[in-house]
Amino acid sequence: MNCLIADDNELALIMLNSLIGQAKNLTVVSKCRSSIEVYEYLQNSHVDIAFLDVEMPGMTAIELIKALPVKPVVVLLTANPAYAVDAYELNVVDYIVKPVTLARLLQAIEKATAWINKEKQEPPKQHEQAFLFIKEKSVLKKIILNDILFIEAMGDYIKIHCADKWYTANNSLRAMEEKYGHYFLKVHRSYLVAMNKIESIDENVIHIGRNNIPVAESFRKKLMEKLDLM
Repeated sequence: MNCLIADDNELALIMLNSLIGQAKNLTVVSKCRSSIEVYEYLQNSHVDIAFLDVEMPGMTAIELIKALPVKPVVVLLTANPAYAVDAYELNVVDYIVKPVTLARLLQAIEKATAWINKEKQEPPKQHEQAFLFIKEKSVLKKIILNDILFIEAMGDYIKIHCADKWYTANNSLRAMEEKYGHYFLKVHRSYLVAMNKIESIDENVIHIGRNNIPVAESFRKKLMEKLDLM
């Protein structure tokens, strides 16, 4: 795998380059001193992992990530732990508080590698294009999968909840899970949830908008694994 490193501090850049040099199967292909340099490099080149100092001149790494149309796997480096919330919201793979040690860096590389391998194993995410049809009386109704918040079992049928409407279909939760398991995760014997719609989790309750979905203890471990907690 290859990686890019960025830090406006020359000494920090040299030290980071030296530490990564001790890692196996990871090559530094670019050393940048500003977010602008990173942005310009990524317009024409691909990297597997980007190690970015948060506070760089001109544009922070947080602003950079938001601006990138295609995002590599990102590990943020900073002396200020206050950026952790922003990092979580941007779904970065790891967040290292300086000074960077070899042990901590190797841990981040391991997490990034696992993330990349997982992405390769999973089918392409096509939420915007994927859809299903349900029958409403004599009309076939198209529903974009990415519009679905969660699916609820209701006896012999299911209830498909979207942001502004819900639909019923003569189907089973198991059938939906088998067919659309890449889009939804089972968290209870009566619920499938869209992972990208989860807003928060409080104890054993998932919050999606005004909806509170229970998490059964038997499904909690799998949910935690899918969250990629930092």
